[in-house]
Amino acid sequence: MVRAMPAHPSSRPYSALEPFRERFAEGLPVLCYHKLGPLPPDVKMPSLYVSSELFAWQMRQLRDEGFASASLDEWRASAHEGRRIVITFDDGSRTLMRHALPVLAECGFRAIVYLVAGAIGGVNHWDVAAFGEVPDALMSDVDVREWLAAGHEIGAHTVTHCRLTRVPLGQAREEILARLSRELPQAVDRYTPDGRLPG
Repeated sequence: MVRAMPAHPSSRPYSALEPFRERFAEGLPVLCYHKLGPLPPDVKMPSLYVSSELFAWQMRQLRDEGFASASLDEWRASAHEGRRIVITFDDGSRTLMRHALPVLAECGFRAIVYLVAGAIGGVNHWDVAAFGEVPDALMSDVDVREWLAAGHEIGAHTVTHCRLTRVPLGQAREEILARLSRELPQAVDRYTPDGRLPG
């Protein structure tokens, strides 16, 4: 359901705190989500969805256990004494506006969403093209502003969601920097690629 971080050969989806207590005590856990809410009919990748009920339960459990969210700046500075987590969302699904924002506010958590710059206000065309996936609406410019106004962060997830290891180095750099620096300058230094940058 949710990919539990830090990465480890024995990683398995995160559903509740209890099986991960020891791992959460070892460092700064990073939780990575994609889409929230009910599964659409004919969905091809159900593992990218977490129900709104489960997400709310997970956030409330972490809050009740004394966890606080850490920003990426705090993570970089290693200023995460105490029980901290980083909450992230890949791709920028609009489902976050309905199902994540209220729960994050209730729990006092901040999160970061990694946006595909060329698809803001569009759909997950990369999954539609590659897997015949059901189109999922992505956050619009207005949604991004609302997300930031709520105290959350944004990061860069390329311009087209390409596999960076499968394109020439010059194109990879363009995907990371050129358009993002114009459209999402605050996201460039918070870049999470879909694959490693070659070279």
